[in-house]
Formats: sequence, C-alpha cells, structure tokens
Amino acid sequence: MGAQQQQHFSSTRSSSAASTPAQYDSDDGAATPRTPGGTAAPRLRRSRSALWLQRAAAKAQEQRAHLERQLAEEIVLRRDAIGGIDNMWLLLSNSTSSFNPVCTATYTFKQPPSMDGMRAALGKQVELFPKYKQRLANVGRRWHGASFVDDPHYSVDRHLFEEDLPGEAGKRELEDFTARFIAKEWDFTKPLWETYIFPNYRNPKTGARGAMVTRGHHTLTDGQGFVMSQLMITSYGPELERQLHEGASTMHAARRGRARPSRIHKGLKPLDKYRHVLAVQLLMFGFFWTAYMLNALRNAWGSFMQTIVISFWFCFTSWRQRYATSAYKGDRVKEREFSTSQPFKISDIKLCQRAFSGSRPGGWLDRIGGKRARALGGHITLNDLLVTVISDAILAEMEQTKQVELPGIIPWIQRRANAILPSRIALMIPISIRPLDNTQMQNWSTGSVAYLSSGEGLPTSASAMHKRLHSNSAALNVLKQGWLPTIAFWAIQLTGQAPLLFPSALWTPFRSIVRFYSDLTLGCFTAVLTNVPGPQGTVHLAGTDIVQWTASPPQAGKGTLGIGIISYDGHVRVTIVADHVKGAPSEGVAHRITAKVERRFQQYLEVAEDIAGRSKAS
Repeated sequence: MGAQQQQHFSSTRSSSAASTPAQYDSDDGAATPRTPGGTAAPRLRRSRSALWLQRAAAKAQEQRAHLERQLAEEIVLRRDAIGGIDNMWLLLSNSTSSFNPVCTATYTFKQPPSMDGMRAALGKQVELFPKYKQRLANVGRRWHGASFVDDPHYSVDRHLFEEDLPGEAGKRELEDFTARFIAKEWDFTKPLWETYIFPNYRNPKTGARGAMVTRGHHTLTDGQGFVMSQLMITSYGPELERQLHEGASTMHAARRGRARPSRIHKGLKPLDKYRHVLAVQLLMFGFFWTAYMLNALRNAWGSFMQTIVISFWFCFTSWRQRYATSAYKGDRVKEREFSTSQPFKISDIKLCQRAFSGSRPGGWLDRIGGKRARALGGHITLNDLLVTVISDAILAEMEQTKQVELPGIIPWIQRRANAILPSRIALMIPISIRPLDNTQMQNWSTGSVAYLSSGEGLPTSASAMHKRLHSNSAALNVLKQGWLPTIAFWAIQLTGQAPLLFPSALWTPFRSIVRFYSDLTLGCFTAVLTNVPGPQGTVHLAGTDIVQWTASPPQAGKGTLGIGIISYDGHVRVTIVADHVKGAPSEGVAHRITAKVERRFQQYLEVAEDIAGRSKAS
C-alpha cells in the first residue's frame, strides 16, 4: 500500500511539473524563457552585456581612429603651415581694402621668345622651385594657418599666355598693360603667378623685339626669391649658383679661420699663400671673431639709435604723411599707373659717387687736403645716390602738383601741421636677411622706414648737393646698423605657428579696428623702394638675349608708390607704380616722376663732371 501510494505521488508530481507553464525573465521588456531551475537567465544576461560591451568598444575604436586622423591632420597642417611673414601678406590683403601684394618683372628681348622655348624654361623653373605649381589651402580657416599644396590641375598653359600689344606696341603700350596687370585680382584656386609674352613689341631706341611681363603673389616668396628663381632659368643660372655656394663656403670657412685671407679683405692677399699655416689660421680666426664682436657692439648701439630716430619721426609724421598721389575720399581706386625710366650708365653713377664722396667740394678741408681729404669724409654708395635722386624727384612732383584739399577737421589739421612742422620723405626699404646659400621660395625680408631730408626746393650747387647726399646717406645708415628689423621679422614669423593669434581673416568682431590700424601702418610712408642687383653682362632666356629687365615691389597703402631700382648689363633703371586717380591733378604721376628722375640724375652728373674736371686740373 505504501509503495503504491508513493508511486502515485511521484507520477502526480512529475505530471504536475510537466504541465507547469514556462516562466520568463524580462530585463528590457522582452520575454526571455528560463527553466524552472533558473539557470538560463544569467547566461542570457551575460550575453547581452557582452554584446553591449562589444558595441561600446567598436564605437570607442571608431572615435579613437577619428581622433588619430584629426591629430595626424593637425600635425601635418602645423608642419606645413606657411611662416608668419608669408601669412602676413594674406592677412593684410583681407584686412584692408587697398593692398595688393604683387611683385612684377618686365623683360624686353633681342628677338621674341617662342612659346615652346618659354614653356621649357618655365618647366625648368617649376622643377627647381616646386612652389610654382602649388596653390594655397586653408586660407581663412579659423584657428589654422594657410599652407601650400600641389595643384592637381597644374599646367603651365594656365599661367603662360601670348598676346599682341595694341597700337604701336611700344614702350608706352607695354607700360599700360603692366599697370593693368598689376591691378588684376588674384585667382586663389591655382598657383599665384602669371606670365604674358608680347611678340609684336618694338623699341627702336634699344633695338628690342618682343617683351614679357610676369607677376607673383608676395606670399610665395620675397623679391630676392623671385629674382633668383627667374635668374636660375637664364644663362646666368650656373654663375649665380656658383656665387651663392662660394659665398656660403667662404663664410663657413671664415668662422673657423680657414678662409682665404683675400676673401675677407683684399689687403690681406699677401697672406693667401700661407693660409694653411696654423699661425695664419689662428690669426684669421681672431680677426673674424673680433670683427664680429665689434659689429655686434655697433649693432647694439645702432638698435638704440633706430628706436629713437624711427619712433620720433613715426610719431611726428605718420599721421600727416604727404603723397605724390592726389587725395580723394572713399576706398582706394583699383587702377594703377606704371612707368620705367631711361637707363642710367653705371659708369656715370660711379663718377657721381667719386665726386660726392669724402669732404665737401670747395670746403676748407677740400682746399687744404685735395684728393687725400676726400678719403676722410663718408662714402656715397650707389643706393645713396639713386635714393636721393628719386626722393628729390618725388619732392619736386609734390611741390609742382596742385594739392587737393579734402573737407573735414582732420585734413585741415594735417594741412596746417605740414605748413608749420618740418617734414620728411619717408621710404619703406625692404632688408633681406636671407642666408647666403638659401634659394628656397620663402619670405626672408624685413624692412624699416628711412626719413630723408626734404628741405626747401632742390639744391643745384656742388656744396648743397653734397650736403643733401650725405644727409640722406646718414638716414639710410640708420637702417643698416641695428637689430630691430631682424627682431621684427622673427616676431612676425613665429605667428605662423600660432594661428590662435589670427582667427579667420574673413570674420572678426574687430575687423574695423584691424582695418584702421592696418591702413595707418601701410600709409605712414610715401613709397616702398627696393634695389635689386642683377647680372653685369647680357644674359639670355629661352634662346634669346634679354635687352632690358625691371623688377617692381608692391605698393603699400592708399596713395603710396612702389619704386624698383635694378641694375643689369651695365645700366640701372627705375620703375614707378602709382594709383591712377582719373581726373585728379596727380593723373599721370608715374610718368612725370620717372621723367623728373632722369632730369635730376643729369643735374647730379653734370655737377659731378665739373667736380671731377676741377680735381684733375688741380
């Protein structure tokens, strides 16, 4: 009986358990079956947790990869960001309404160059200087610096063009085209340079047949960089390369006392044959570093003088600067004028240098000492002479052209101040600090302002001309001795690695303030003036001889001039770029100034010839 009851109870419990409905767990609203013992639920929970962790890990890996890509991109952008000086030209272009940083060169040829020959020459230029096939990227991107990247659509035919000049296709027509070319807006979707060839150009005076005009944006490189990149594709290229290498090697050896003594100073030529002797090397080592220390002391004093002189005249004249271009209301005009002077012989310039260097002609020291006394005074350089001639021409243009009187209290104050206070012809002079062996397309130029004597009228006597030349020479020497321009260069250069200092140039809540101070700075001088030494003999490009070559810097602010001095093949030429204000008294100012430069140089030359004649007679 007991056994039967126990069996009945067991079967009843089994059937009861079998008939019990399935139980469910639900963590997220979904039914999850589990066994009566409850062993399936933990495993399912663990699988769901593992799935969630896998998804989270995948998302974290994706975010990590994205951050790594962003970080790698930022590192590349920072590494490839252009320097602060290169970037400055872009910022000034965007923050003002008037600045176009364009460097321009003109060529005339003995025979017109062929398009195929010029394509080959420019192809070589691109190989030597890859920046010519790169365009700007990230311009105006907030908190980032701009950089140069290869243009995937680069073709020389997008930059090289052939046209015919209108009319007589002579000097005036070429200058008119160059003026329009300078004023042309830039296309930032391609590399920032252009070249035009004019096969129908003719100049009976020089015998030139064919011309070329080329321009480049200043953010590519400085004026010296443009000139080097152009010379490298001429017949002068190997000689230029040799000179750069030789100069760098000499400086490297001089620091160690191993340079040929005559390379340091011509008076040391007798020591050349002993240059391998240890005693001579020690002597040259001491000579170099003594001169270096003395030069450092001179620059320290020069920096102090630069601070005093430039600060004084900047505060005294920047707010009332005079210009050769007529004043007018509103934004700066877009049109430009361009003119090239007739060539001046370097032999005539050297005659003027000899005549006006040293003691004052006719002075007591000159009468007593004669030729020997001439060596006691200061030396007049080619730059001193030409800058003085140009400043005299600008002064004459200002005095002879009717001034436009703008209404308003500020123009009235400026006119009254100029009538009472002394003025100066202020010229911005670029200064190159490029290492001797550096041929890269970069900006290595800084600059400073020279304040030159204006006086009353133009001196015509030998004594007065001598005084004017030596006064301007002293003003220009202030720029040569001192570290301020170099310090300013590196201070601006470092900003290229700190784009936080320059948020988007296309948007800033202080745009009006930035524009005001930019315009004030760019307008605190009368002109930008550069002097480029070129080859002493004739060179050829694309299979034809270059007859004439000019190089022009960009203008600065509204009303300023861009003045270029360049020596080539035994001659020097001067170019003038000016704003073209239609209907104003200053219309045609570029051509008038070059004509005045020619006449003024002739006056200095005639007086110099008279001084030289009297010196020979005595």
